Amino acid sequence: MTTEEVHIHMLISMPPDVAPVKLINTLKSQLSKEVRIKYREHIEKFLWGDALFWSRSYFCATTGSVSLETVKKYI
Repeated sequence: MTTEEVHIHMLISMPPDVAPVKLINTLKSQLSKEVRIKYREHIEKFLWGDALFWSRSYFCATTGSVSLETVKKYI
């Protein structure tokens, strides 16, 4: 098994009635479309056809037990 070398950390504030999976799926879909348009020639070297741009996985955590400043320093 291998791990991804590149990942993104994001600090997001969202209403409690929004499911994190919906937010993540929307972000990944929109970013994939924009990157494929803007960097098409570069990414074609690495992706073929309808290959997935993003891994299907993600990690989501709350920040309730630490200060916002601590989270910002980590990110």
